[in-house]
Amino acid sequence: GRTYYLHKKPIVGLIKFGIDWTHFDLNFATYTREYEDDQVNGDPEIEKDNAYELEAAMHVGPSITISPVKGLNINGYFRYAPSFSGYYDSDDFYYNYASFFVAGGAVSYKVISLGIESRWGNTEYKYDREEDEAGNTVNEKVKIAVSGVRFYLSFRF
Repeated sequence: GRTYYLHKKPIVGLIKFGIDWTHFDLNFATYTREYEDDQVNGDPEIEKDNAYELEAAMHVGPSITISPVKGLNINGYFRYAPSFSGYYDSDDFYYNYASFFVAGGAVSYKVISLGIESRWGNTEYKYDREEDEAGNTVNEKVKIAVSGVRFYLSFRF
């Protein structure tokens, strides 16, 4: 990504405001879910199943950078992240547009940066089954709220 600063010289020699644009962000998560499966004798059995979520996004939003000494930067940001989100559950693949928000900060020295960010948002996955038993097309929707924290190490060139 890149930060487009709103002014050339730092305010009071150390503060810069900008607009961050992350060109491409890819996230992948695996979930283990439990559900009840009815047995022939009527007693429910607990089954485990894996589900997978994939998100491809770009981010855009305001940022502030403080540079107290040469080479050291402290950065804070808030971004909107429009995303394509896919969810694979057993034999079904759900997909849709998702709106996420990202807030975080980083400390960098020269080219290396260490940061933390929080992501949150929700989506409603859509899946069109071909047909049910009666031959009708079935539309399913699955609503999911997503939130999480991630730590990262990055290199700035």
